[in-house]
Amino acid sequence: MRFWLEWFNCVKELRSACSHYTTFIWMSLAFAGFSIRTDLAGVTGFVNVTIRYYSADLLWHPIADPVRFVLVDHPKRGKMILMSTDLTLDPADIISAYGYRFRIEAAFRQAMYTIGGYNCHFWMRIMVPIKRISGNQYLHRTADNCRRLVRRKTDACHRYVQPGCIAQGLLQYMSLSFRVLIWKNFGSWMRTMKLDQVPSGAVVVQAMRNCLPEFLTDNTRKHELKKFIMDNVDPDRCPALLMAA
Repeated sequence: MRFWLEWFNCVKELRSACSHYTTFIWMSLAFAGFSIRTDLAGVTGFVNVTIRYYSADLLWHPIADPVRFVLVDHPKRGKMILMSTDLTLDPADIISAYGYRFRIEAAFRQAMYTIGGYNCHFWMRIMVPIKRISGNQYLHRTADNCRRLVRRKTDACHRYVQPGCIAQGLLQYMSLSFRVLIWKNFGSWMRTMKLDQVPSGAVVVQAMRNCLPEFLTDNTRKHELKKFIMDNVDPDRCPALLMAA
């Protein structure tokens, strides 16, 4: 119960973004839906290490321009060569930017498989079927109504991705702020689990899923999100939630 209350307190920080309270509750429900998906994927962690590097600005013939080469000796990943066309960047900043590349890829993986924020499919009946590698749809040759529907579909995809990104940020905040509470409600076991470290987004999702029945069945206090879910739930699609009524 406390886990969901803490999560909703974080969501309340976004209340000013919605002009109507009902819109805010619907938005909160969308965040909750993204946060308790059934498919899980861990997120790779990174630690700070001490490395050696050497930098030199040399002319690179393929582009006929000077390039900053950074030779790196990593204690675990071995030796590598990094390149940057921005000669104003410090070699340490180039190495840091390369390190962020893996974090960004891990964040995209989490957004796709743990959150499902990029699982929207762009297709409409009015569009002409084409082969996968055949090219563009040539929308400039279609009718005005078709282009209008495509723009509406694009806006819908953007509105689907944005709540997923916000939900991912909420999971990361919960992971950093409530480590002990999350591991307490994880309710499972992993070979690589370390209780003294920050849990991954997948662990937070599992903890939220485990705490949801308790949140919905707790009659000691009233909560607006719980009331909204129970008032709008479809019994035919979610029979298990009727136990919380």
